[in-house]
This record gives sequence, C-alpha cells and structure tokens, in this order.
Amino acid sequence: MEKALRKEVLQRQKEGKLTTTSWIQYRAKILVPPPARFSASQGWVYKFMKRRGLSLKTVSNTNKLSKDEITTILLNWHTKLRSFIRNSGTGQFGAFPALRRWNLDEVGICLGQERIRTVVEKGSRCVWMPRGQGGKMRRYATLVVLVRAANPQYQKLIVILQGKGGGGVMRRAEEWDRSCHVLWQRNAWCDSTTFEAIIRLLPVGEGSLLFLDNLSAHRLGKADMEARGVVPYFGPAKTTDYWQPVDCGVGTTTMVSLVGKWLKGRVYDRLLQADQQHQMDAASKRILFLKVTIS
Repeated sequence: MEKALRKEVLQRQKEGKLTTTSWIQYRAKILVPPPARFSASQGWVYKFMKRRGLSLKTVSNTNKLSKDEITTILLNWHTKLRSFIRNSGTGQFGAFPALRRWNLDEVGICLGQERIRTVVEKGSRCVWMPRGQGGKMRRYATLVVLVRAANPQYQKLIVILQGKGGGGVMRRAEEWDRSCHVLWQRNAWCDSTTFEAIIRLLPVGEGSLLFLDNLSAHRLGKADMEARGVVPYFGPAKTTDYWQPVDCGVGTTTMVSLVGKWLKGRVYDRLLQADQQHQMDAASKRILFLKVTIS
C-alpha cells in the first residue's frame, strides 16, 4: 500500500497538483482493502512520509529557470524586440518612441502570511504549482499597475476587489480618490472578463506598444487590444523578475505612495475611529485592510 501511495504522490508532483496530508489520509484509507480498519492518523502520515522519503514544502507559482537559461531566453527575446521596433517604422525607435511604450503588470495583495504546502519527494529544489494553487492562502485584491517608458511615474491605478460589487463598499465610492478605478471579480483575480474592462480603462493611445507577461487573460485580450490600435508585445515566460518594472523593484516607492494616497485621508481616519469603537462593518474593514497592507 505504501509503495502505491508514494507512486501516486510523485505522479501528482510531476503533474503540478497539490498534495496535502489530508489527501494522503484519504488515499491511504482507500488503498487498504476491507475488512481491515485503518484510521490513517496524522501521526501515521508523517511517519509514512519519513519512511518513504517525502516531505512538506511551500508551494510557489514560479517554475524557476537557471541563470544561464534565463540569459539565453532574454538575449533572444531582446534581439527579436529590437528587430521588431526597427522594422515598425523609420528612425532609431521605429513607430514606438518612448512616449508610446508602456508596461502593464498585476500585483496581488493577499490575506495572512500562511503559505500552502504540498507533499513532495525529499530533496526537491523547487515546488511549482499552476497559478491559483500556489502562493498565499487568499488573494484579497489585485493592483493593475501601468507605467510608461518616457515618464516612469505610474499612471492611474486600477484595483480589482474580491466580490460582485455593490453593498457597503460601493456606497462609499464617492469617498474614494479619483486617481483610482475599482473593478470586481469573485477571487480578486484578473480573468479574461476583468481584463476586457481593464483594456477600456487604459490611457494607452492608438499606435502604442504595450509590454505584458503571459497571463492567460492577457493572451485572450490580444484581439481587443489590437482593435483599439494598441500593439501587445509579450515577454518570455518565467523571466518577469528581469524585465517587469514592479517585479524588478523599479519605481516601487512611487507605486506604494500612489496606493497609499488612494486610501489615506478622511476615509481612513473615519474607519480607524470606528474600528476602535467596534462599529466597523465588513465593507469598512475591507478598505481599512487594503490601506494597512499597502502603506
């Protein structure tokens, strides 16, 4: 039974599936044939993992490449990019001077610090899961950050909040700073429907070049961007730490300052006072949590 169970765990690791200790308990009970009674307690699970060379590791959404692999990928991508720009028009910058070059990225704000862990073969260096299974336990909001090459100050911020909209949060819309757009999604994530709304809100003009990562929603929105006269250009996967401004830490202070201003002032002061008096509703707590998390 233990050999078969270990084989299933390794197969799930290979497929990028989450394997918890509860799942091992569930499968162990199934693999033990009746009429035997087997409780598969937590203690047994950890002893089984020790006997079979398994361990718990924190999940990551990033399937990391080696430095040599990243260097080769980025050099090839940059060569193709320079060729694309030169062939797009006359002059050194082709049809895309710095004023027409933009970068868009999403930054998640998550609730709590606990991270998901999965059972893997002992000694595994990287534990990768498809997006949505890795990272922190619950995404609370997503910031959509847009930056232009010629003027690297961040543009009007777009915030995707968890939920359907309406209710107490929307009743406070008039109190929010006008430098921010608010969208809603069930998991506070940028899906294809949400990205369609983002495209309509972007101040990126016709004839602009927009750099994006390989999020599926970005790929699905390619036709909509092209219909608006925007040229999407996708960077290589698994390398955003080297070319996405937010991931590289470029202008992070500016972004944090911008988000902080959105939630500062009389709204924050009023919510803080209400919290001290134990009079906060769920909507107020959501706004207050965002402010405290970001700034």
